[in-house]
Amino acid sequence: LVIRRDDPRDSLAAFAGAPFAFNDRMSQSGYAAPLVMAEAPGIRLGPGRVSGAHRASARMVAEGQADIAALDAVSWRHMTMFDDWSTTLRVLDWTEPTPGLPFITVRRDLAQRIGAALARAIAALDVEHAGRLTLRGIVPIAEDDYLAVPDPGICLAANG
Repeated sequence: LVIRRDDPRDSLAAFAGAPFAFNDRMSQSGYAAPLVMAEAPGIRLGPGRVSGAHRASARMVAEGQADIAALDAVSWRHMTMFDDWSTTLRVLDWTEPTPGLPFITVRRDLAQRIGAALARAIAALDVEHAGRLTLRGIVPIAEDDYLAVPDPGICLAANG
């Protein structure tokens, strides 16, 4: 969760009712995760402002069009590496970690071969490129771990 660097608020509770930028209502990291995080202590974020992208959400906060935004960690890292304006923002808090987007293939018979090929490609990257892409390898994740993640559609129904 990012806010403007000069914003004196220091807790999610202090952002109850504050304008919240998010990339898409079907986004786990940009929408569902912060709403689930806010729900536990009874905080309601909003009004929500759809930005269309994590970078655009952060930019909305930097430009004062929203007070808080949720971004995936990789997008935030890239912003801090490549966008000078990101220095006007700071991390308020982190949501619970959730699995990243999966690699999916319709060909179940090729899934292991495709996974192995992706792993080899990532391992073959030089240190500079691997660092810029924030890639270290592929981690197999059980389907149940994905199913345990709150569905953005359910959060949408609960939060209108």
